[in-house]
Amino acid sequence: MKGRSSTAGLDRVVAALRAVRRKRDLGEVFREADLLPEELLPYATWNEKHYTRNPLLRTSDFELMLICFGPGQATSIHDYDVAEAWVRPIAGILTEERFTVSNEQVLRRTRSRSIAPGTVSHLRPGHSIHRYFNANADRAMTLNLYAAPLKKWKIYDERSGASASRALRGTDRERSPR
Repeated sequence: MKGRSSTAGLDRVVAALRAVRRKRDLGEVFREADLLPEELLPYATWNEKHYTRNPLLRTSDFELMLICFGPGQATSIHDYDVAEAWVRPIAGILTEERFTVSNEQVLRRTRSRSIAPGTVSHLRPGHSIHRYFNANADRAMTLNLYAAPLKKWKIYDERSGASASRALRGTDRERSPR
């Protein structure tokens, strides 16, 4: 776009998120955001062995993170200690898998779908066990919004269904656009 700085859309999204007074409005602001992959590239890091989590902004009310996937990379099966989260593909196509745990502690996949730029996936309490996988030959990026700062997450063993809570590392610093 002519006249648009390389981070203009991201700056507007950050300003709009900071202006939100009710947590329930975070998702709507996030869905309406006008972002281009090029605007997030300055904040992206890549690793040949695993996906990367790139914190952009952390406030007392929310956290914004850029997740970068190389070809064949996937998250663990996990959920969060926050009320809600939204995942928005910025570049590439990912497979989103959702899971539940039965009373017998059996992990069951309940849904698998492709998500691409233009979609927003909503994770809410009681329905947030998930995994993302980049099955393509190209890199992929998602912008994730958490309704509270991430402190820990629960990781699930795919075979046994057992879970363990773990503190998140690497979210203390931000690479903030503003």
